Amino acid sequence: LNFIGTMRSLRLFLCLVGLTLALVPSNFEQGILQRVSAMRGQLKKDALAFPRPDLEPKDAIELITVALQHNDLPVFDSGIRTLLRFGSDRFKADLRSAIGGDSVQTVSRVLRNEILQWNILLSPYHFTYPSELLDSEFEAFQEVNIYSAADEAEMIVKLGWEFKRSSGDGCWRLDKVHWHDFRDRFRPGFGQEEWPRICG
Repeated sequence: LNFIGTMRSLRLFLCLVGLTLALVPSNFEQGILQRVSAMRGQLKKDALAFPRPDLEPKDAIELITVALQHNDLPVFDSGIRTLLRFGSDRFKADLRSAIGGDSVQTVSRVLRNEILQWNILLSPYHFTYPSELLDSEFEAFQEVNIYSAADEAEMIVKLGWEFKRSSGDGCWRLDKVHWHDFRDRFRPGFGQEEWPRICG
């Protein structure tokens, strides 16, 4: 009887262990769950990443910047889609002139190319606003300094973001990006002239 009781107890114990293992996800499963959770959160943010009359130029810059840095969340090239949503007709015309097209596929191919200066937009970096926004009723300009992810003191790119307010829906649209590159292999940047060096 003791043997039978022991076997029943062991069987019950193994059932409880099996149930516990079934309820506790493995490391792989936990990774999947975390990925799904991150995608769900990014999807909510991405749903808001459209031009809206209540968004100021700085709001647009931050939405575009963060979306590009997390370009493939929640779906492949969603950051580039966000950039193009905010782009004005002039911005898209400049893209066609500079890289041969303004489709998601064309912009993606260029930004993903690690030998080109624009690949930094899809990479980790820090950015600041060195000056106040200059704006009028229908135009705005904002300087943005980009710093290396490895060294927050190293400024690697200076951008000038131009916006135009649409007379139709009242939304700010990205009209042009001025790009000056300080990295040795890219300076001064596509279509730019070298700035005089004050020190060295």
